[in-house]
Amino acid sequence: MSIVLVVGLGNPGLEYAETRHNFGWKVVDALALKLGLCWRSHPAFTAEIAKGNQDSIPRLWLAKPHTFMNDSGRSVLALMRYHRIPSTAVVAVFDDINLELGSLKIAENGGPGGHNGVASVIEQIGPEFTRFRLGIGPKQPVE
Repeated sequence: MSIVLVVGLGNPGLEYAETRHNFGWKVVDALALKLGLCWRSHPAFTAEIAKGNQDSIPRLWLAKPHTFMNDSGRSVLALMRYHRIPSTAVVAVFDDINLELGSLKIAENGGPGGHNGVASVIEQIGPEFTRFRLGIGPKQPVE
């Protein structure tokens, strides 16, 4: 099964826009820009969606759930059901404080690793999806 749905986990609102916790959104934003895709708000999915429909990208959806990270699974499940996407064709992109800043770890299946957004996705769709964990390192003290 090829990738069909790429979900960037993050939080809506200006107070979160430039935080490392929103790296998932930043990655899907960059991917949409590279592929020339436009974001549209879809209230039925509580998300922004960018759809690939060119010959080179026949069936690809990018999503940024607006449910807040800890409830991301609800948005992912709604998209999967509507578009009949199996969980094995889903990729979740999210930050990970347990990885060194700038590192990347890709995993299939498994647990949430202490990430509440991933726990929400697992709760809604099960563990059989691909995870792109983006290292943000531990929270830095404010000086």
